[in-house]
Amino acid sequence: MGQTWSGWGGWWKKYRDSAWREYFRTYITGPLGMDRTWFNLPDSLKPFVVSRGRRGDDGQQTLVEMPDRIPLNKVVQYNGGGGLYSTPEDYTRLLQCLLNDGVYGKFRLLKKKSIELKRKNQVGDISLEPSGRYFIPGSCCDFNGLMDEQTKWGYGWMSDMNDQPYGPRAGTVSWGGALNTYFYIDFKSGVAADIYTQHFPFNHPQTTDLFKKFSSLLYFKEFTILKK
Repeated sequence: MGQTWSGWGGWWKKYRDSAWREYFRTYITGPLGMDRTWFNLPDSLKPFVVSRGRRGDDGQQTLVEMPDRIPLNKVVQYNGGGGLYSTPEDYTRLLQCLLNDGVYGKFRLLKKKSIELKRKNQVGDISLEPSGRYFIPGSCCDFNGLMDEQTKWGYGWMSDMNDQPYGPRAGTVSWGGALNTYFYIDFKSGVAADIYTQHFPFNHPQTTDLFKKFSSLLYFKEFTILKK
């Protein structure tokens, strides 16, 4: 979900191709128990690949299913910017780990200092305000409503500097995928949430509005429990 690791120069060259795949399984997905997360899916998991849809070149047409649901060719060039198949359950394990300062169960993926560094503003005074920026209407990526002039960028995610009426507090980090998959981690409130759909165009209100409504219920329940 997002192009986060593809520019790591020498490190990338050292661990490219099959070594990259083995690195993921040995040091990330394996210890986290992400057993349904693969670059190349085992045959046993291929029937579980969900359909993808699109709404025409202008993004306004009736949703139709896209072809080639099941991958036919093996991935031979592995990268950290995309290509993984996964499940909501698996990816939520990773979010839990990040929310818990890099720890999942007895396994530590990252040091707390690394998480703190990821959360820091890495772009200074650069504005991420998306108005007027180019995007492809039928696919990606219209960030209007997801970013504003105060949004900042850390290592691997954006940082929302405003409290949101549906729950997340200022400093919440988030990101998503082109087919309308989104997550956020609200470290202040101790909440991580995610939603997974598979349709174009990106930032479609049917998904983003649903995610906001879900978040409102999540925060209402959370704070009701805290008050008790």
